[in-house]
Amino acid sequence: MPQRADRAPGGIHTLRRVIMLLLLAILVSVAAAGATGLLGIVLDPGTVLEDNGYFLAQSVASVVIAAPLGALVYWLTLRWLARFDDRRSVLWPVYLAVVGTVALLVGLTAMLATLADAVSGEWRPDSFALGLVWLAVWAWHAWMWHSPRHAPTRLAAVSPSLAVLVGIGFAIAGVVSALGVLFRSALLGSTSLLVGADHWWMPVLQQLVWAAGGALVWAWHWWGRGIRRSSAAFARFTLVVVSGFLAAAVTLGGLASLAYCVLALTLGVDGSAFAMARESRDLLDQLATAVAAAVSGVLVWAMHRAAVADATTSVRWSARLVASGVALAFAASGFGVVVNAGLAALSGSLAGDERSLLFGGLAALVVGALAWVVLWRPHDPGDETPGESWTAFAGRRAYLVIVFGVSALVAVVTLLVIAYGIVQSVIGVPWSESIIESIRQPLGLLTATALVAVYHFVVWRRSAPYPGLERAAARIEHVTLVAAGVTDALVEQLRTATGAKITVWAPHDEYPPADAAALVRALDEVRGEHVLVVTTSGGVEVVRLAAE
Repeated sequence: MPQRADRAPGGIHTLRRVIMLLLLAILVSVAAAGATGLLGIVLDPGTVLEDNGYFLAQSVASVVIAAPLGALVYWLTLRWLARFDDRRSVLWPVYLAVVGTVALLVGLTAMLATLADAVSGEWRPDSFALGLVWLAVWAWHAWMWHSPRHAPTRLAAVSPSLAVLVGIGFAIAGVVSALGVLFRSALLGSTSLLVGADHWWMPVLQQLVWAAGGALVWAWHWWGRGIRRSSAAFARFTLVVVSGFLAAAVTLGGLASLAYCVLALTLGVDGSAFAMARESRDLLDQLATAVAAAVSGVLVWAMHRAAVADATTSVRWSARLVASGVALAFAASGFGVVVNAGLAALSGSLAGDERSLLFGGLAALVVGALAWVVLWRPHDPGDETPGESWTAFAGRRAYLVIVFGVSALVAVVTLLVIAYGIVQSVIGVPWSESIIESIRQPLGLLTATALVAVYHFVVWRRSAPYPGLERAAARIEHVTLVAAGVTDALVEQLRTATGAKITVWAPHDEYPPADAAALVRALDEVRGEHVLVVTTSGGVEVVRLAAE
């Protein structure tokens, strides 16, 4: 089979790339560890070399051996990027993304920890050295990602997208912690904050350092590196993860925890009166963190709402599917916990841990169920146009199959656990519990997963794929479009009209912008596995390609 023009040579060259890039990653890590040790010794004036002889020798050896060898391997890699066209290999962007992301995680964590400690007047030279060295490693790999001599031609959005996830993760953690301290101060009073703190706002500033550092990394890659406007598949996947999963999980987690705290403070975890329950410091601490998490999740969702609205229909529906899946997980787990607590009541009084278990299950069930109804829309009539229909979205059917399969698998496993517990209790194994106590946890999980599996199976059976799209998918499988001025909306319109996978190539010469109506008319009566469409000043040319 001939080598594709957009792929690097394979065979022995693939093995060479694996060995050399793995060796480069190891040497870079060893050299960075040695440089961190040496820099930490230099920055700490109180270091006694006699007491750190082993550490000094290890650091020097790491730098002296790993740095020159790493430079040699990098030089060879740089030559092979041009000679063997390694920039077109998928291994090159994978190496840059993995090593760069790990370096960013290590460096950002250490540097933000140093700055947070510096706010309170504490200097940590070892942490500063670790952050400085690994951030330099990350900056080097980020430069290679965008340098004309190093930039990969495939998976171009992977590394910046991973940096977006890293930044938003740090920002969420910092905002939740900072708001948690503020709300805790409001609930318990400033004197109840960290013992020994000179100022009540000191912990807030320390957490804001983490939030600001994460937000800076996020903003740099989201706006500066163009992930916000990128149409690459991994960039759109990142948008779905942030807006659909992270925002939903943090928000619903905070709301569920908030509902639990309200129930516990109102009714009392151990049956005590409301006045006594309100004095519980642990519940008030949890309440402050819950409110902070809910606010942070809403902020993340609001910041990415415009990007989701501007994205393609498949991205919008995918984000909604992921968010509804998170809500379903909350509701199902809450229902299982409620069943567990109800069975516990059959074997004794509902007090203490069982009462707390019931409150937690009810909170997760109510919050998750309400969010699931809003996101999933079980009573959606499905009378929208094919390209905009929620019920006709192909990813929705895949989601139904995945949820049904996972739920059915979990149900079978828990059924086996229940049978084991029953048999163990009946035959009187010495360490076995009563039948109810041995099966109440897996039975709660079984009940929830069985309901989820049955519901999604029924919905899947009733939701036949949109007939027009099904016929179009059988007509054309792949369209390669060579045209100027192609937008995401035009690609989505062609995908809806043909049901085919669309690949866009931009022409080198100047041509008039592609016209969606003309393209749809040209493909209306065409049948074939792979079709090439070229738009020129003279019109639209369609060529059916032979199968490889």
